[in-house]
Amino acid sequence: MGSGLYVGRDAAGAQLRRVLQGQLHHDGRKLVIQSIEGPGGIGKTALFDHVASQLDLRSRRFLTMRIAGSDDASQTTFRAVRYLIDSGKTASPTRKPLRVLFPQVGEVEAAYAHIRRQIVTELPQDGDVSPDVLMSILDSAVSVGKPLNDLFPATKGMLDVSAVEKKIEENRETISRLLGSSVTLAREAVSWWNKLGVGGAAALRNSVRENALVPLAAAFVKDMTAALAGYAAEDAFKPSPSKLLGVDRLLLIVDDYETTQGILGDFLVAHLLPALQAAPFETTVVILGRDQLQATHVSWAQHLGGSLASPLRLDPLARPEMEELLKHFSVTEQSELDRAWADTLGYPFNVHLWLEEVGEGGRTALMLKRFHDRTTRWMTEEQTRWLYHTLFMTEVDKRTLAQSLGDAEEAARANAWFQREGSVRDPHAPVFRVREYLRSRLADYLRVTDPEQYESLLRLSTNTSTA
Repeated sequence: MGSGLYVGRDAAGAQLRRVLQGQLHHDGRKLVIQSIEGPGGIGKTALFDHVASQLDLRSRRFLTMRIAGSDDASQTTFRAVRYLIDSGKTASPTRKPLRVLFPQVGEVEAAYAHIRRQIVTELPQDGDVSPDVLMSILDSAVSVGKPLNDLFPATKGMLDVSAVEKKIEENRETISRLLGSSVTLAREAVSWWNKLGVGGAAALRNSVRENALVPLAAAFVKDMTAALAGYAAEDAFKPSPSKLLGVDRLLLIVDDYETTQGILGDFLVAHLLPALQAAPFETTVVILGRDQLQATHVSWAQHLGGSLASPLRLDPLARPEMEELLKHFSVTEQSELDRAWADTLGYPFNVHLWLEEVGEGGRTALMLKRFHDRTTRWMTEEQTRWLYHTLFMTEVDKRTLAQSLGDAEEAARANAWFQREGSVRDPHAPVFRVREYLRSRLADYLRVTDPEQYESLLRLSTNTSTA
């Protein structure tokens, strides 16, 4: 936890070590999934990085792939999968980029790119939906495993609008009119040659139209099998690079899962991970998220329950652990230790912010900016806006949020988010409200950087409290 010091988390660290060392891969178990759960700032990433740095993972012969919500993986499942591939690392450097080891993934990417290009050519030049908007809608449908043909007027009701971008609903009538006559989205006739499985470009495009996540996951696992175990017999006629030397296992890390879930969730839980259960190589998956993993998708328990290790749910540091950390940074006076505990309540992230503030001699503008950026780094723009409103409330609930936000439906969403967001709420207060240590500094940040917004929210809170 900074400067080479790491305190606490002994039991969690011991379990994570066992997982990374393969001690849960037994009785033919090919897939082990370890979740690390807890609110933002609780130290999930720090725990994983600390444990991984203490182990000789070279001896585990891993191909390691890692993605986080802050990474530039765009907003599509295809881009996220390509990001994972490009992130790959092995104990020994490879002579060629890892992306050349995934030719079948490239074929599926090319099939989808072909469909996207053809749809653009079918758009009328004076259409009222731009190609960019339409492509974004198609990408969103793909990310939740929906058939592209579900965008036709006859079956448009099948599309789960709540799971994709709001622009689908906003442009539904125009999109239905445009795509309803699309030649590209209609299934292609498959020749007898394609049906033999040789050069089946049309069959592959049809598969992508039906549910692009299925062929994408299958291609990923086949390419991964060739890289880690040698190509399968059924793929003898397909381009498959030679097996990687000195690499036999896959280590897949997904950090800040809630942020990536929209583009990777269905792909992982419904397609990729079930396929890896049957792959001829071992896979270890570590998923770091704020919510309980099994609560994010029913299939975690239904289809992957046998591969799930006991979740690691992280709590704040105990007071002796926090004081051990502070004393390492020469904070030894009891009054300061008492103040640190009252301010941070043992959240590792907040402890480090507290140390920075002490080191800089108070709340400088630069310190306030760093404090704000690090506190909101896990939040969407909408969640950050909600946080600003809650800073000025003595009690956060649907009523006060509705009065401040001016929208009862949005207030309900904001209230549900706030009750789950353990990184900002006060766990000891008799009502829901922002922890004072965070509230005062974030409010100061707004006062310094945006006085108009600060005064507006302050007035709103005054009106709310007197209503």
